[in-house]
Amino acid sequence: MSNAVFTRVLEINEVASTSAEAKRLCKEVSGQNLAVWTRKQTQGRGQVGASWFTGDEKDIALSCVFYPGSFPVQKQFLLNMVVCNAVFNYVKSNVNKEVSIKWPNDILIGQKKVCGILIENVLRGAAIDHSVIGIGVNVNSKIFPGELAHATSIAIENFAFIGSQRSETLDLIDHLGKHLEEFYQPILNEVLIRENYLKHLFGLNKELSFLRGEQEFKGTITGVDDSGKLKMLVNGEEVLFGFKEIQFLYL
Repeated sequence: MSNAVFTRVLEINEVASTSAEAKRLCKEVSGQNLAVWTRKQTQGRGQVGASWFTGDEKDIALSCVFYPGSFPVQKQFLLNMVVCNAVFNYVKSNVNKEVSIKWPNDILIGQKKVCGILIENVLRGAAIDHSVIGIGVNVNSKIFPGELAHATSIAIENFAFIGSQRSETLDLIDHLGKHLEEFYQPILNEVLIRENYLKHLFGLNKELSFLRGEQEFKGTITGVDDSGKLKMLVNGEEVLFGFKEIQFLYL
């Protein structure tokens, strides 16, 4: 199976990590966009070395190798926004509840996490040669480990949902391909990409509680700068936060 962007879509019964497998295959088919998904992932990765839970033959464990066409590294957060917009649309199409993008790249239903995204860019000079995009979506799992108190799934949030692991994975790949096609257009509509990302950004223009180190503070998210840093008003002053500098405190 393939689509307009991914020339190869590979299905694997079991693998330690779809990301590691995508990187291995990338060396064999250099220059080709490909997607790899598995029915069972045993060592899924999240951000900064964290693990990612995947229910066997229930949830989506997908990694893609994407060549954006020598895209300048200083604009790499645009790729992050495009992927988030695609996954947001996929999740939103399956639930009739509030769905949002939690900066920088988680997808929430209400205040619970349904999806995590990990993007690793491989550079060539000042451009992105290719990206490995890892996506984990909780689809049919209804029980999570105790430490995942803020996790949910599409099936939990939509009692009428019926979708197999395979059909939902292929649907997500289709959403992703349609959005990534934008990189192959004569002009990338950066304004629209950013507008769509910010429109669904969790906590935008609302005062929320955060944790920085051991210090709790309140701030209002106002946007994201070109490098992907979170812009926030804290005590009336604009402050920029890089990834992992702060932690959201949920209600």
